[in-house]
Amino acid sequence: MLSEEVKRSERVPAEEVIALLMDYDVISFDVFDTLIFRPFKTPHDALLLLSYKYNDSNFYQLRILAEKEARLKSEKEGSFETTIYAIYNEISKYMNIDPVLGAHNEMNFEKDICYTNPYFKLIYDTLRTNGKNIIAISDMYMPSWWIKELLHKCNYDIVEVFVSCEYGVNKINS
Repeated sequence: MLSEEVKRSERVPAEEVIALLMDYDVISFDVFDTLIFRPFKTPHDALLLLSYKYNDSNFYQLRILAEKEARLKSEKEGSFETTIYAIYNEISKYMNIDPVLGAHNEMNFEKDICYTNPYFKLIYDTLRTNGKNIIAISDMYMPSWWIKELLHKCNYDIVEVFVSCEYGVNKINS
């Protein structure tokens, strides 16, 4: 994994990005790995830590399996994205876990570990100061109300959030 210093040195200076975006009235940003970071190499790495919460070494594999099964079920129903609740409905078939509580535990865990990307925070703050309308998008199984809370926790005040699971599409199939 590249160090944060290397990533920063390869970026276009924030001032150049801001100058390009000033010509637009509405600007959209992706949420994960853009506005917000996770402290892991891959999103599934967080599930390893979450498995400790359940004191179940099988949780990691079951969570990944449940997501695959939930996605397949969604596709059969004509949707190309699943939800965190559908994933935990599948997990509850293998573990004694309440699906709603499980989904909320994962959402709370994610909220605790995610943090603000300072590069995009500078861009966001400057654009907002200049009156730009900013929206957020995410190709994710988490609901928009939760993503709004996460963005707020990371000091982004974005009202409009569009999430693939609420539209039944994803980046591949849209």
